[in-house]
Amino acid sequence: MAQNIVVGADTPQSAYRQLVELHDRQPALNVRSSTSVAQQAYSTPLPIAYLASVLAGVNSDTTVYEPSAGHGALLLGSRPDMVTVNELNPTRAADLRLQGYTVTETDASRLTLEKLHDVVIMNPPFGTVEEAPKRPKQFRFGKFQTTQIDHAIALQGLEAMKPDGQAVLILGGKLGIDEDIRSERYNSRESRGFYYTLYQQFNVTDHFSILGNLYRKQGAGFPIDVIVINGRGKSERSLPAADVPRLYKTFDELGELLDDVLSQSERVGTTGERTDFHGTRASERNPVEPEPLSATAVPSPEMADGDVAGGGGSVIGGGDTPDAANDDSSLLDLPKQTDVTENTPHAQGDRGMADGVGAVPGVRERHYRHAAAISADLVSGAGGDGQQPDRGIAVHLQHAGRTAESGTVVGGDNQPDAALEQPKQLPYQPKSTARQLGTLVPTNMQTGVTQALLKLERQVGNLDAYVADKLAYGTPEEMHQHFSAEQVDAIALAVFNIERGAGMINGDQTGIGKGRFVGAMIRYANNTGRTPIFVTKDPPLYADMIRDLQDIGMPGFTPLVTDANLTLPLPDGRVLKTNSKEHHKLMQSLQESGHLGRYNAIFTTYSQLQTVKGQEPYRREFLRQFAPNSLVILDESHEAG
Repeated sequence: MAQNIVVGADTPQSAYRQLVELHDRQPALNVRSSTSVAQQAYSTPLPIAYLASVLAGVNSDTTVYEPSAGHGALLLGSRPDMVTVNELNPTRAADLRLQGYTVTETDASRLTLEKLHDVVIMNPPFGTVEEAPKRPKQFRFGKFQTTQIDHAIALQGLEAMKPDGQAVLILGGKLGIDEDIRSERYNSRESRGFYYTLYQQFNVTDHFSILGNLYRKQGAGFPIDVIVINGRGKSERSLPAADVPRLYKTFDELGELLDDVLSQSERVGTTGERTDFHGTRASERNPVEPEPLSATAVPSPEMADGDVAGGGGSVIGGGDTPDAANDDSSLLDLPKQTDVTENTPHAQGDRGMADGVGAVPGVRERHYRHAAAISADLVSGAGGDGQQPDRGIAVHLQHAGRTAESGTVVGGDNQPDAALEQPKQLPYQPKSTARQLGTLVPTNMQTGVTQALLKLERQVGNLDAYVADKLAYGTPEEMHQHFSAEQVDAIALAVFNIERGAGMINGDQTGIGKGRFVGAMIRYANNTGRTPIFVTKDPPLYADMIRDLQDIGMPGFTPLVTDANLTLPLPDGRVLKTNSKEHHKLMQSLQESGHLGRYNAIFTTYSQLQTVKGQEPYRREFLRQFAPNSLVILDESHEAG
């Protein structure tokens, strides 16, 4: 179906929009077995795969090499007899053969081709492979050594590109949206060494990142980097730690990138058949069709023996894993890139490797030499009758055997000793569409969390609409101004449990926003006629709670505190102040009346509820009066007792 869309669309933009619609109709593959969690097998979303093929200039006249082809998503628009395909997994290799490709099943990290190609395109598995318990396998390329399988396959696969060829690499990205944090992660020793090696040898013309939420339908959530290469030779770009790749968060934004790419190509007159730097047509540079690749792998003498498989195209695993514990001499001894300023397009000062790459003054323009050829070939179906068979780019998980598609780091059946070094945490995949915080969840809990959210969604419908209604916000968009996606998911689970007569423990780490979650529970209690009873460690935390309530749209919130002598300034300028004798009378009056009057909640601390010399404090009796129709919230509950 995807191939038919590309061939039958009037323009590349139309093809892209149809692929986005097809992707949106695809059922989510985010409920995973323990086997699929271990193997981390994900397919590339079709819109991203198509964009990559456009950036690479793939069409029916280009010779293409895909070292980890999976189900062939990155080969949209290619001609099978012009493509060299490698896929280690037998099931996916058989699927590729049904699509008309000649396929080898070889370790892509060691595969050397005799024939060079116009285009190299790939989305290899990410992560590390253990050659012994807790000892990741090392891959060496000259002075550079890495434990990351996507880096190894990328450098090895690029050896099959012509000197003036094109390449698009989809590799593991860096978690987070803060530019400084991402810069530091690109500046890790292993990442720095890889990008220095890549940028020194290949002309990287663009490097951008895609947020992991665009992989949500595939069951993944790890960010990816897309690297565009135009020929061999030293890149003019600064390295990514100095020039942090821009981050795309939606398919609409990627569609705008596609528009920019095509318009640039039209401005420089790159229309019709794909040409190289010298204006030579692809067909003139390749008068002979590529010979089928021998199934025998030729290992590089400088690489460690590899028990690693090429995969299908996705994103998970090692793009942000810590550098291996190597001796300093095992990696390029390169200084960190520092002093990245905001006033220049390239970092100045002590940039280390960035200086070696070479800075270009002024703002760089991205160049895609052959993208407009898509308009005349991929979309119109040039080179054929437009009735090509449906290659049906399959999007499914393969669980049998030791499979490895995009995001996998495992070998085939002939490699029983290869072991995946499992990440201890994976990106959290929220159901809410609010902004995400980039949080992680323990690997062994991801399936359970996902199943719980899916079960809840089946019972209450869209979680954003559900929570907005329960918290009395006018629209989900209004609610999104106050809560992140992670918080909305937690609120939905809590409200659902409360209405079933149960409770909930929120165990989020510091920084996720438990204060706003508690504020939402107080707001929900007020909206449903319950009395919120907020119990915390000490009185200063009352002020924090007032601030959180103000932040979620509840200014002027007035709690009844049970402290007898308190003077506490609040963030909104008010002061909580009580007098021992008068406050005790007020509490007695409220207890007798059975309602709080002008107060919105009860705030107290654990210490005030403890017995004193065997005697029960009066505050317990006060709380008992309101407990039957209350919502009790135990903040800092590890401090109770």
